Amino acid sequence: MSSKNNYKLKNKSQEISYSLDKESFHIDNKQSASSKSFDENFNIALANTNTNYSGNYEDNLIFDITGNKYVYKLDVNSLLDGKVEFAGHDYGSFDVYINGQKVADDVSNFDKVYPYGTEYEFKDLKGTVGHHYSGVGTYGPHWKETPLKGKLGIDAMYYKTDDSPYLLVTPCYFKFDTNKLTINYHADGAQTWYHFDGVTHDVSGKDIAASETHLFGSYYDKKSGLGDVSRLTKRGIPQNLTHGLSGKTELKKL
Repeated sequence: MSSKNNYKLKNKSQEISYSLDKESFHIDNKQSASSKSFDENFNIALANTNTNYSGNYEDNLIFDITGNKYVYKLDVNSLLDGKVEFAGHDYGSFDVYINGQKVADDVSNFDKVYPYGTEYEFKDLKGTVGHHYSGVGTYGPHWKETPLKGKLGIDAMYYKTDDSPYLLVTPCYFKFDTNKLTINYHADGAQTWYHFDGVTHDVSGKDIAASETHLFGSYYDKKSGLGDVSRLTKRGIPQNLTHGLSGKTELKKL
């Protein structure tokens, strides 16, 4: 900020020196690249008040505004079964478009910095084998969802970081869930099933003796997470021959 009259009030040929209480101040203008109006009060201290003139003294102040532009980091992370995964995940992928142009194809993570007003869009969101995309999510109860398409600083939320005073982060969270498999145990004509709970169940006349649901990739064997079909019994068939004869399993994807 400078003075047209070099910090002197002018009264015709007479000049009165003065000073201001401050010569710099800060304007925080994160949300817009356009001009911003403001009000600022200055206290003037006169160096010489020995004058017989009464009235208005005028000077023109010139403001030299300098500063830095805010930039926005588009940071994509994911939620797997409701848990935040920040990096290194391979359970989902998507394409990224910036100002109408594809900049990332079939990626699982994205982290780039762009100026205010940049148009972004996420397309072709899909899960990898054993997972599925289930929508846009948020991190924390007070955050709002970042839309799949919008403009940085306008449609998408952002927050400050300690990395740079002029760097704002727009976080995106995509929800992916692990597929579940239902295992159906068919009685196949068996009358009883001695299950893990130590109880003999009557399955006579039933098509499906029991069902279990497990996450994709879960470990199982006949003693852990999978019913032992050899415990299904048909009358007249020796116990040591029932395995593979008196029961069958069927996997269904949810």
